[in-house]
Amino acid sequence: MLTGQCSKCTTLYSADHERVVQNAVRKECTSVYLNSALYLKIGQSLWVDHIFSTAVLNAMYSFHASSSAYVEFWNNSFGSTDRENEYQITRRQVWQSFVQESVRTIASSIHPSNNLELDSGLNINEVTAQAKVAAFTQLLDISVQNVLISINRLLILYHQKMNYRIYHLVLKKWILILPQ
Repeated sequence: MLTGQCSKCTTLYSADHERVVQNAVRKECTSVYLNSALYLKIGQSLWVDHIFSTAVLNAMYSFHASSSAYVEFWNNSFGSTDRENEYQITRRQVWQSFVQESVRTIASSIHPSNNLELDSGLNINEVTAQAKVAAFTQLLDISVQNVLISINRLLILYHQKMNYRIYHLVLKKWILILPQ
């Protein structure tokens, strides 16, 4: 996989995330984890597709499998199918896949176009912690927005009802005033 760099803003573009420079002087960057990524980087030179990362996620949830159990399953089943293409995955790579797929699943369930933005250069534990905070904050924002929308709807209904009552009272008085 190749990484591209914008010559104007120095943003780095990878297959699974973008690294945006926030402050060049203080060397502050933000990583944007893309929900639309077709491949995820789970090691220094190992990329996986969503079929693999979703399988990891599903196995851990459905079978209550640990990353060690999934590594053993994968390596026994697919890691050494032939001598020329032997590749063993590690527990850290499976955990990386699980965390990244989980983060993307949660972010896209809040809103399909959501991409997770975190500080750049975090280890996997820090990514997990910041992703939880970001997801909670977004859910809280959505909850507050839904409450405000509900209150607004109630106020509209209340005003409509009050206007109806006022209109009804005016109409009654007007009917009483009309000559018979």
